[in-house]
Amino acid sequence: MNKRIIIVLAMLSFISETSHAQLIKSYGLSLGAVNSSQEWFSSGVHLEDFHSRWGFNAGAFIEGAQLSFLNFEVELRFTQSGSVYTPPYQPQLYPDGTGPGPNAHFYSREDYLSPSILVKLNHRMPGGSLYLVAGPKLNVLVYSDPQMSFRETDLGGVFGVGFTFARILPFQTFAEFRYSPNFTYSFDDGSQTVRTHSIDFLLGVTL
Repeated sequence: MNKRIIIVLAMLSFISETSHAQLIKSYGLSLGAVNSSQEWFSSGVHLEDFHSRWGFNAGAFIEGAQLSFLNFEVELRFTQSGSVYTPPYQPQLYPDGTGPGPNAHFYSREDYLSPSILVKLNHRMPGGSLYLVAGPKLNVLVYSDPQMSFRETDLGGVFGVGFTFARILPFQTFAEFRYSPNFTYSFDDGSQTVRTHSIDFLLGVTL
């Protein structure tokens, strides 16, 4: 069985077992947009023709019982990552007009499933609760462009701030902003390396 599938199934099993424990406070879902950037280096030289791209982000989480002002979350999130390559316009190299045009863009896409364990610090205030969230995550590659050999797994982190609104329905809603850098390379062929990071904008519900 593919190693990536085994990792994802193991994480889903862990979340399922955790959800039946008495320490579970709540669970929820979140959706949002992700602005993904990739830092490309070739022989140590930063390639500046790669730019950020937008994608989709969705996740499910289990929240542990609150201890004073903090609690823990176990999360599994799907993220569309990648970048946009804008080649330099050099018509003198292609006098026959076959080269990239002045507005040429090439999109790369990598999709990940990312299990994470997060610490959440809460501060109650009028109208809801302000919180900070942080923790490590494992990125498991589930799709990439065939011409690129991205690593099957890499390690990253989550650092975010959000606000949970006061409950007025059977569920609570929240809005969250995250910065998610990678600590290891997403791609490394010996001469070129890629490190990915993203900014996430999330809306969710807690049940």
